[in-house]
Amino acid sequence: MTYSVVQYANTGSGKITVGESGLCRYCQKEKPEVSFSNRAHAIPQFIGNNEIFSKDECNSCNKFFGAGYDDDLSKYLGGRRTVSQMRGRTGIPSYKTHTELSRIDVNKSGMRMLGTEGDDTIHLNEESNTVGIKIRKQPYSPLGVYKSFLKMAIALAPRTLLSPLDVTRQFLMRKDNIRCPCFRPFLIETFIPGPLNNELFTMLLKRSEEVDIPSLMFLLYVSNYCFQIVVPCPELDQKLAGQDVRVPRITHPLEHMNHPYGSSISRKVDLSQLEKVRDQYEIITMHYDRIVPECTDTQ
Repeated sequence: MTYSVVQYANTGSGKITVGESGLCRYCQKEKPEVSFSNRAHAIPQFIGNNEIFSKDECNSCNKFFGAGYDDDLSKYLGGRRTVSQMRGRTGIPSYKTHTELSRIDVNKSGMRMLGTEGDDTIHLNEESNTVGIKIRKQPYSPLGVYKSFLKMAIALAPRTLLSPLDVTRQFLMRKDNIRCPCFRPFLIETFIPGPLNNELFTMLLKRSEEVDIPSLMFLLYVSNYCFQIVVPCPELDQKLAGQDVRVPRITHPLEHMNHPYGSSISRKVDLSQLEKVRDQYEIITMHYDRIVPECTDTQ
């Protein structure tokens, strides 16, 4: 292992507060120029965080991130939040098609799928005991998705790393398509099949050896997913600037076990585009033990 953990946080253990009050670590402004009255989530609430908060995120930056980058991440995840049962502020969100012909809901009794004849969102295969769900994503900016994860990484960064990350902070606060320092933005996304608990945990990793790999990594584990990004840090990665660097994938703890639901699946996603991606679909396939039919009375 060439990385060591410099910060770790998880849900399920009670309230955790990171940062120090008084100075916003993003815009670098202080009271009374900015206020800190809002409860700022270090990790977005819509993916299951109700316990990890930031002391040093001002109200203005909180609004800026929530309406921008976090909105892009929410739309990137789309219906996967429902299928993977990521619990948000008001519970697990429902998914419905833009035509509202089909929808998926999750409650205490299980997952409820409502399909309409002529709509191809839900496809049932009784021979293989699988159901395929065609998810349509709302328009989102890939670079906004990357910056949402980058904001989480900076939220967790210990004070000793804030100075080396200052160029990265400035990149985060820019709305335009300024070039990302050091690396082309991308995401390593790993899916782990099967039912998992809804606890969330996250880590900021720092390179522990002088090898040709990025100095900082951020990982977020939530539900069936592990999300991993490189945190650009020009001060520590001068030798790697402009190179096609090697990026080791950090495995999920369950990948080292004999997982009964099959092997994990990883992919590398390019997140360098600022312009919104539109009309993007993905297919999610789920196995089931049994289906309880539900008839709707149309009379």
